[in-house]
Amino acid sequence: MSRRLMADGKTGKVAIMREGSRDAFENPKDNLTKIHFHSDLDYLGIVQQLNIDSVAFPARTGAIRTVEVKSKSGGFFGKGTKTKRYHYPMVTSGINYYYVGDVVGDLDGPMLGFRDNVMPLTLTPIFQTTYLKDGNTYCGWRNVSIGLDGSRIVVKETWYSLGVDLPAQSINNIKIVKFNMMVGANLPASQTLLITPTQFIASKGKLNSANRYVQRSTVGPYWVYSGRTMNSENGGGRWVYPIVNNGVVQNAYMEENGYQSDTPFYAKLPIGISV
Repeated sequence: MSRRLMADGKTGKVAIMREGSRDAFENPKDNLTKIHFHSDLDYLGIVQQLNIDSVAFPARTGAIRTVEVKSKSGGFFGKGTKTKRYHYPMVTSGINYYYVGDVVGDLDGPMLGFRDNVMPLTLTPIFQTTYLKDGNTYCGWRNVSIGLDGSRIVVKETWYSLGVDLPAQSINNIKIVKFNMMVGANLPASQTLLITPTQFIASKGKLNSANRYVQRSTVGPYWVYSGRTMNSENGGGRWVYPIVNNGVVQNAYMEENGYQSDTPFYAKLPIGISV
């Protein structure tokens, strides 16, 4: 099917359409299947892709408190003592940040991190153990995620030990993708279109042939918000676990600070993207 460029010089609206009806041009949200681009709609563009070979985390030694209890041992002449040692696991924990790059674009745009191009990096557990010893429970874990520290992209390590030694580890083949809302570029306000032999720009930069874009998907595979979605305080993205009925997302549970909400929210659904 051929595409058609439509523009209105009075309103400044620009559209690239599959079917060039005036109704679709005036009401794009009700005619999304007919539209490739419309200046009234908001778009997410990929502005940064960062590939990281490996991030290493050091070994951490678990803390154990030893208590000695002495008692009379009796012995041959009723003298002497005996010593018994009791071991108690102690809690140690920490949060560490590992700088991997600087963010491109605005700080409020969505950002996704992947491990091996599949696993989202949002408080991802890479070590976990629990066992009983001498009547005590020993446990430990390590989670990693990506985040922002100001304009610095960091990998955040959160770890916990109850008497457990955490081994040295690393995560490999990390891909970070950063998006911006495409709301304009360095073009004069009166310039609606810029067409050259190598570049096409419309709606003051909202559409730019030099950029890559993502589009809404009814079934994922990943959901993000166009707003602050990543920082070093919450430790990860505001990921959404969708509820899908017959292939349509109806509502979702939201994860914040690594925990999934107890009840679904019915606010405007986030954007499903594939990168």
